[in-house]
Amino acid sequence: MTTSFTSDDFKKLVAFPFQDADWKNKFLIGSLVLLAGYLLLIPIALIYGYAFQIMRGIIVEKREPFMPAWDDWGKLFGDGFKLLGVYLVYSLPLLLFLCGSYVALFGLIAGSGVLAEASPDEPSPLVALVPVLGVFGWIACLGLVFVFALALGLVMPAALSHVVATNEFNAAFRFGEWWAIFRANLAGFVLAFVVVLAISVAFNFAMQILYLTIIGCCFIPFLLIFMGFYLLLVSNVIFAQAYRDGVEKLAWSG
Repeated sequence: MTTSFTSDDFKKLVAFPFQDADWKNKFLIGSLVLLAGYLLLIPIALIYGYAFQIMRGIIVEKREPFMPAWDDWGKLFGDGFKLLGVYLVYSLPLLLFLCGSYVALFGLIAGSGVLAEASPDEPSPLVALVPVLGVFGWIACLGLVFVFALALGLVMPAALSHVVATNEFNAAFRFGEWWAIFRANLAGFVLAFVVVLAISVAFNFAMQILYLTIIGCCFIPFLLIFMGFYLLLVSNVIFAQAYRDGVEKLAWSG
């Protein structure tokens, strides 16, 4: 995605899934697989594999955005497992830090309870201070998690796209390779991140409005699945285009 992203580009992007002659069947299958993915790991890998095929068409085959057929399930699973594995590895430090902050918070609260029971007649100032410090420390940790999550959301698409481009799981951890591409099109990746974030926020806002209506509440579970699959399509197209532009800019500068 270049920095000269116009309204026409945006309209073309958000409408591309519906240009496919068989989009209804593909959307139905994708939505059902995504729904099953909330319960099992294998369907999630299939969803990531579908994203892999979309991105590969743009990055490697230089195609326009398209919806591939749901036909080679074995390949979808294999490709998706690569992306899913990269996502889990990159997210692991964030998850560990977040869990650690909760453990520390509850540990401090429990510790203050022990201190209070140890000296019920002469309560120590620490009994009141420790929980307060724990809460403030927990809030600070959540702030760091939020910042780290934003940074991860910005750079991870480049790493995932590099896996697609090379068809190698380890490519995500050859930081120098994909970082050069990311840096070559930094503005494009930032724009892609902002566009995806804006679409997600608009979607969440629309869901909140539907929650206020009885009829809307009945359809929300189905819309969540449908829109979840739609966001998957659009976001991966945006990030794949940003990566392809980065590769081209890097080649020009070299």
